[in-house]
Amino acid sequence: RELGAGEEVASEFMISAPLPTWKRVNDGQLDPIRALTGRQLKLKGNMLKLMKTPKAAIELVNCSKTIDTQWPA
Repeated sequence: RELGAGEEVASEFMISAPLPTWKRVNDGQLDPIRALTGRQLKLKGNMLKLMKTPKAAIELVNCSKTIDTQWPA
């Protein structure tokens, strides 16, 4: 789910990144797995556990694509 500014929730994984990086992932220009392993996406959680199931990692990132986003010009 989308979190409000400063809002936190207990979860096993949390992925964060600067806005331009999220836009590239969202637009399909940046592979989420490569971005995670290249530290362009920051992971809070066990990287090894997440990488054992790459489809789950991709789905975590795909969830962000469902959020209605207006990107700055």
